[in-house]
Amino acid sequence: MPMTMLKLVPGVNVEVTASQLEAGYASSNFGRFRSGLFEKLGGWAKYFEFAVGGIPKMLHAWQDRNEINYLGVGTTTNLSVISNDVITAITPQTYTSNFAPKFSTTIGSPNVTVDDPNIANVTTLDSVYFSVPVSVGGLILSGSYPISLVLGTTQYRIVAAANATASVTNGGSVPSFATTINSSTVSVTLNDHGLIAADQFVAPVATSVGGLTIQGAYNVVSVTSANVFVIAATALATSSTSAFMNSGQARLVYYIAIGPLATSTGYSVGTYSSGSYSTGSSSSGQQTGTPITATDWTLDNWGEIFLSCPEGGGVYAWQPSTGVSNAQLVSGAPIFNAGIFVSMQTQMLICYGSSATNGIGVDQNPLLVAWSNNGDYSSFTPSVTSQAGSRVLPTGSKIVSGRSAPQQELIWTDLDLWSMNYLGSLKAGVWGFTKIGSNCGAIARHAVATQGANIFWMGYSNFFVFGAGAPQVIPCSVWDVVFQDLNMAHQSKCFAWSNTPFNEIWFFFPRASTGATECDFFVKVNTLTSLWDYGPLSRSCGIDQSLLGMPISATPGGIIYEHEVSPDADGQPINSYFTTGWFPISDGQDIVFCDWLLPDMKWGTFGGNQTATILITLESVYYPGETPQIHGPFSVTQSTAYINPRLRGRLGRFRVESNDIGSFWRVGGIRYRAAPDGRLP
Repeated sequence: MPMTMLKLVPGVNVEVTASQLEAGYASSNFGRFRSGLFEKLGGWAKYFEFAVGGIPKMLHAWQDRNEINYLGVGTTTNLSVISNDVITAITPQTYTSNFAPKFSTTIGSPNVTVDDPNIANVTTLDSVYFSVPVSVGGLILSGSYPISLVLGTTQYRIVAAANATASVTNGGSVPSFATTINSSTVSVTLNDHGLIAADQFVAPVATSVGGLTIQGAYNVVSVTSANVFVIAATALATSSTSAFMNSGQARLVYYIAIGPLATSTGYSVGTYSSGSYSTGSSSSGQQTGTPITATDWTLDNWGEIFLSCPEGGGVYAWQPSTGVSNAQLVSGAPIFNAGIFVSMQTQMLICYGSSATNGIGVDQNPLLVAWSNNGDYSSFTPSVTSQAGSRVLPTGSKIVSGRSAPQQELIWTDLDLWSMNYLGSLKAGVWGFTKIGSNCGAIARHAVATQGANIFWMGYSNFFVFGAGAPQVIPCSVWDVVFQDLNMAHQSKCFAWSNTPFNEIWFFFPRASTGATECDFFVKVNTLTSLWDYGPLSRSCGIDQSLLGMPISATPGGIIYEHEVSPDADGQPINSYFTTGWFPISDGQDIVFCDWLLPDMKWGTFGGNQTATILITLESVYYPGETPQIHGPFSVTQSTAYINPRLRGRLGRFRVESNDIGSFWRVGGIRYRAAPDGRLP
């Protein structure tokens, strides 16, 4: 009987039927293609021994000036850094205080004294955010301010943006609202408001008045006096009445940075216990707060300074060896952001989906891009000497992601891709914005990955690549696996992961079929050959190879792994396999009898032990769709000359898999011996 080599078509393809696919790959698990041949995927081992708290959402690697390496980890419950196998919690802390206004001003001075009975010993490392606007001494206090001077246990000083026009001692007022029955107009009293028609007034705290709820951003309809202006509600008032915002109390949110602790306090008062990881005051008497939580993070570094941004929050900075044990609010940056990244070419901090002030109060604009002055990540105020500024994108409903690319900065909305090109002058506008792709928005904040000069991302219904020119759709032979089984309710958790050592981009997503709320499956593409494969793997974020070594990822359970460093899954077997399509065993209508199959494999790594054990299962049918005859699995090693399946049929397929420890294998050109054995109708 003649011998025939089965030449498999590389790349997994689920878009065609198994019979149409023939000698192609119909399914896979934990494998990849090299030189067109399927091989077992590289394994992983723990990067850090213990689980981090919460669900990891982003990782970032960097190095300080002493060449000490760090891995930043942002999770749903904390922000941490890992260095030399030690984890340190640096989670930002906040403390919210409501109290009767006690603010003091001096005419002609921007200094404002705050007397808050709810605090104890804030420091100049801290910042304070006036959530409820306060009028005092001709000033409107709104937004964030660094604490400039500590005056006592409950007293400190901030510097306003203008000089006070009156001297006040322990005074101040918050907005009050007055309604008229059957009218949608609401009069707002706030002394010395300084607003004009079409300005914006933001009410961050919900106030119930006259059957209405006043909360959010409003345009000023008209100005009645220096102390009163009018806004329009979305409904008619059911009574004529009045009420103060926040019941007449000021609401201050403190962003607490924990300074150096006394040497006797030790670990129990440091990052994980009653100091910076809890509430109240540390043993040194310093005010502390509650660690924030976050649904997501964006992380980057400015030299050795670690920058972080929780989704919907401010920008925080942490620098090794400064004595500050947790991340400190960058008070000059927008207080609310969807995300951040550092522009490599200009050394500017780029914030997107950011907040701005156009009147009184702070309002987050999902399409706003804001950037710092070059060389200063804390300065976002435009001036004749600063290149800081902002721009609102005109299309889309929100900015989803941003990334610093080799030649430009890129911004993805839910619809389009925009480039930011540095113009270099205030007169020119500092940055030029160009829409370079339509209907190619990113599906999620972390669904973007860089490899070499190319950017890859996952959209709502396709995968894309951008290198030069315009974004291009990536042909995908496993499209059905993703977009027919994506849990749309959790699509914001999709992420892309570059594995540069193997020229791969992995796209992770949560499956609808399993009810997953975090990513539990991946598809990946080889960027050199455009071959796809897929498999189940629970991961929530990852980074490419870096100064820390091979690529690193994290599970939703908080375990951090380094990949491609082991043949196994952290000491457990990797079940690597592929299944072919239904290929004709012989041309024509003949029934074929096959009695030999000769394995052709690499049984180990180059120079390593050739000890892999492979299981081969063969199936045959007379007609597509019928129940197959199963032969095997046959256990095969390097010493196995052939197997004797003794199968009959017109069509055949086979499955190659392994489930052993410490092995590597790559399939080659498998040969089989077959001969006609009659016909069926």
